[in-house]
Amino acid sequence: MPDSKKLQDLLENDKDLYDELMGLFNQNEKQALSWLTHPKAPLGSVIPLSLITDKDGKDKVMDMLYKIKTGDMS
Repeated sequence: MPDSKKLQDLLENDKDLYDELMGLFNQNEKQALSWLTHPKAPLGSVIPLSLITDKDGKDKVMDMLYKIKTGDMS
């Protein structure tokens, strides 16, 4: 499955998350998918994709995206 199709399928019910990712990665779906599928230290070295299955996990991912977007390194 092409990366763009995979990303769209994974996020079809999370338009806000999809929009944040596309904004952060300048509409580059391959980069967004790569970001979603690699462990992130601020998330406890967990891959973001595994967290977006519930509200609390999605909130953590959205918070991290917001911090990246705003340059908040706290």
